[in-house]
Amino acid sequence: LFLAFPFLGTSGFGQDNQAPAAAPKIEPQEIEKVEKLIGAANELRDRLQNDPQRPKYHFMPPWAWINDPNGPIFWKGRYHLFYQFNPNAGTWGLMHWGHASSKDLIHWTHHSIALRPTPGGPDRDGIFSGGAVINNGVPTLIYHGVPDGTCIATSEDDDLIHWKKCPQNPIIPVPKADQKVEYGVYDPCAWKHGDTWYALTGWGRNFARPNAPEGIQLSYSSRLIWSTGNTCIRSTNRTGVGRTPTRTVPCPISFP
Repeated sequence: LFLAFPFLGTSGFGQDNQAPAAAPKIEPQEIEKVEKLIGAANELRDRLQNDPQRPKYHFMPPWAWINDPNGPIFWKGRYHLFYQFNPNAGTWGLMHWGHASSKDLIHWTHHSIALRPTPGGPDRDGIFSGGAVINNGVPTLIYHGVPDGTCIATSEDDDLIHWKKCPQNPIIPVPKADQKVEYGVYDPCAWKHGDTWYALTGWGRNFARPNAPEGIQLSYSSRLIWSTGNTCIRSTNRTGVGRTPTRTVPCPISFP
């Protein structure tokens, strides 16, 4: 169970020598109400952590929703795990990338959220699945930004806490519905061979184009300019969620 409540205060700053906006008046009873909500949320979180039925060996988030594990990577003596995370509820929703690290893959330290959707950005509707690579000594996350396409982010701190999204995102854009192309972009898996980066992206009729074939697309790049290759695997099974069956091949993984 997760409780969400509004932040108290202002987020604006004065510009051009203008006085900052006055803080809204908050009644004492409203402060007391929010403090009670915070206390209740903390109590519920403690109960969740101490639940005797809560898995201890298998990884779980500190609260709320988790699905696909993403971007496991070993860096500076620690294993880092990222994962699909909705911090706002115990159900699937607006996806973020959660983050934890471990020395032994058993005992985990939870960190702050690694990637959040950027309002108005190419990943404004969610940070979907992807992977992690080391690019010339720089840890790099590659992920599907909803709705615009494949995005990357880099980190320069040893603990991989702070991530900077590439200004050129999306580096592989989702094709428009009227484009005469036979490729899609979804859940990238990237690796380097020689001087060239390659990426597998899963796709299907419910994402790229309604009438497009479904399968796994291979793309390649020497820098940030990517070229699309061939569909290397096509779907033969019909899968779907709820009442909208689809034919997709998400989350491809390659071990070259």
